[in-house]
Amino acid sequence: MKKIIILLFSSILFFSCKKENAGFFNGNQNLDSLLLSVEKSKNVNYKIKTADKILEHINQNKLDSISRMQYMSLARIYLSLNDLKYVEICDLLISNPIIPINHQEISFLSFTLGSYYYNIADYEKSFLNLSKAEKSFTVLNNKYYLCYVINTKADILTFKNDYIGAEILAIKSLKIAKELKNEDLIYSNYLTLGNSLTGLN
Repeated sequence: MKKIIILLFSSILFFSCKKENAGFFNGNQNLDSLLLSVEKSKNVNYKIKTADKILEHINQNKLDSISRMQYMSLARIYLSLNDLKYVEICDLLISNPIIPINHQEISFLSFTLGSYYYNIADYEKSFLNLSKAEKSFTVLNNKYYLCYVINTKADILTFKNDYIGAEILAIKSLKIAKELKNEDLIYSNYLTLGNSLTGLN
């Protein structure tokens, strides 16, 4: 089964005593700088411990536009660590109707969730989230990821024996792949198209 590769958008400091931790999150500017430091760090142990500490802190606050961006940073960090906390964070952000989010954020959250559910073969949830991502990538005119998402949706329909629907999406995705002149995407789409046609015969 084809796995979706997620493009991530992208110093050893430990504070152990309570007094230090109290000043550790002194203001959003300090917290944002710390998140940036964690994202750039290659020290896995530092990233895990600090990210967990930040998540615990943010969870105590009300969800607003500032904390939303901090959650987004944490989602990218946990994703890079293959820590499933990123799924919980993405679910929280995309399901919360109070704070409006833009297409850049929707595309990241939906694509990330769609990829996760695809890889664990929960195709209903994957298709739903990838459809949201498709709309955002269309608005953003991000043709590479648009093509990738449509092709993956075609794969899902093939798994569900909807070969006509899979063929339609595969042809749509193949057209974009040829426009981009991306050999990997073209090959992937021909493979998906072949699978759908085989199912029809």
